[in-house]
Amino acid sequence: MDEPRRSQAHPAKRVDSVPTATMERHHHAVSTQLLMHQGPLPPATDFAAYNKVLPGSADRILKMAEREQRAAIRLRRLDWTSQFISMLLGKSFLYVLVGATVFLIVKGKPIEALLTGVAPIASIIYSTFFGDRKVKGKEKQADQDR
Repeated sequence: MDEPRRSQAHPAKRVDSVPTATMERHHHAVSTQLLMHQGPLPPATDFAAYNKVLPGSADRILKMAEREQRAAIRLRRLDWTSQFISMLLGKSFLYVLVGATVFLIVKGKPIEALLTGVAPIASIIYSTFFGDRKVKGKEKQADQDR
């Protein structure tokens, strides 16, 4: 049989002819450090460094964080207010429909009363029995997200 051709530039070496020193493995330890920061202000060392590079920048960063905080508070208040108004309007509308149902019953119009009263009464019954579960579930989820 013919031997495979080998390149003349790089002759193959036999494993037993390689010195043992080159066969030893070299192990290197690699260390990685991850620094995380969360919040509107940088760490104090970075905060001071910003001020060294650009005088007055620390004050600008602080004012920006304060504006962000005020905006977040306004948004939360707006959200709470809109939820409260929605709840009041929703409940008021339900009670108006229940009142209309009672009025139609008194006036001797049972079919109209039935059609008017089914949705609000079902909604009141549902929220009475199942509404608390939804609220508690949302509160639990919010606690877990924190």
